[in-house]
Amino acid sequence: MKNKKGYMISLFVITCILVNYIGKIIAANLELPLWLDSIGTVFSAYALGPICGAMVGASANIIYGIGTSFDYISYSAVSIAVGVVVGICAKKGYIQHMFGILSTGFLVTLCSVFISVPMNFLFFQGNIGNVWGDGVAKLFKELGFHKVLCSLIGQYYIDFLDKVVAILLLAMCIKIYRKYRDNHKQKEMYKNITTFLLCGLLVA
Repeated sequence: MKNKKGYMISLFVITCILVNYIGKIIAANLELPLWLDSIGTVFSAYALGPICGAMVGASANIIYGIGTSFDYISYSAVSIAVGVVVGICAKKGYIQHMFGILSTGFLVTLCSVFISVPMNFLFFQGNIGNVWGDGVAKLFKELGFHKVLCSLIGQYYIDFLDKVVAILLLAMCIKIYRKYRDNHKQKEMYKNITTFLLCGLLVA
């Protein structure tokens, strides 16, 4: 039983890493206003805690960096922060209601932005690496804003939507699972009551 549980956890972790990696590739190829590389991190952080969430996020970044550019490996710090923040917020019960979900999304976004922007200037001359984010940054630059502020706004534009979508998806899956579990328990209860009544009728 213990080995089976360990096998299921390992399979879940590997799946989360693959979801992050595939999501990143899809978002890049389709030029979406999202990263789609935090879904697996968010799910693993909720289910297995902040340490596991950080490991899943970092692993996906490392794999993506090896396949594209080693500079992207440095962005593992962002994924680690996402895993830690979501894991802690989940333990405190923030994912149970809409205010907590949006608050968690906001906290995760802030961490992502303030870690990503310095790396953007260090590796990519301040470019965000997303067509939509770079477009927003360019717009504010043309309006006369400082380049650092432009990068912050562009990064926030992408990160907030990306992280909120990931956490909302988690909350939706939790709700579906709980509804299924409750319905299953209810069916079992009706089944047990029916069995009890039938046995009573047979005895009578």
